Amino acid sequence: MPLWSNTDANTSAPKYAVAGGLGVSANGDVLYANTTADAFVPGATIGVFGVSASEKSGTGNVATLVITSAGSGFTARPTLSITGANTVQAVAIANAKTVGVTITAAGTGYVAGQVFTATGGTGTATTLTITTVNGSGNVTAVSITQAGDYTALPTLTNNPFTSNTTVAGTGFTATLSMGVGSTLVTTVGEQYNSSDVTVTVGGAGGTGAVVAPVLTGQEGTSKGVLAGWNLRKEGSGGRAGRVQYECLVAMGSISGDGADDTLLAP
Repeated sequence: MPLWSNTDANTSAPKYAVAGGLGVSANGDVLYANTTADAFVPGATIGVFGVSASEKSGTGNVATLVITSAGSGFTARPTLSITGANTVQAVAIANAKTVGVTITAAGTGYVAGQVFTATGGTGTATTLTITTVNGSGNVTAVSITQAGDYTALPTLTNNPFTSNTTVAGTGFTATLSMGVGSTLVTTVGEQYNSSDVTVTVGGAGGTGAVVAPVLTGQEGTSKGVLAGWNLRKEGSGGRAGRVQYECLVAMGSISGDGADDTLLAP
């Protein structure tokens, strides 16, 4: 029975012992993605991870997304499409949030500081705070207290906000402009290259949204390790910042990309 295989997973990792070398029967879970200092070597965090030839050339999976611009004008939940060379397609979803408010009816009898909640939609609701009113209690300005995070959009035009307080006032409505809210990568995919992977934002009416992918699983990139199973030691305490790599088993190929072992190669 082989002591390791070419699949990037904890059950396939070579068993490493500080004193005994390879081949012991220690559980692969213990070493694979271990991030506990001093567990094996005093003053060090130590673990084993797999590096494929493609990872050494700078490919990986889509771990998270960064919103650089939420955009505006969405009249439906935004959509995300991840493109670029890959062996497994990455998939992500997005919610919507309020990025702008236009008062469409000032109402009467309101006071500054009142808080309103948007009507309709599913998810976390948008709330507004009245910042100024005139002498008749007409709302002249509001601020977004909570942008919301919607899976289905609320009423956008003339939203009849409900008051969160007992202070009198009637007739206020506002129109909302929606942008990209939170995002979630549901399938990380495999073997994307940072030079060509892109995220396209769609959704009715939306413009100006920019979402960037963040790759992980690039354990081999610029670290001087060989393709195969590698041991990583990271010092702590007086050895903090010192990282040492050692190839335990050089291999021509490793399939897949274990998500947890990326903790060892920030």
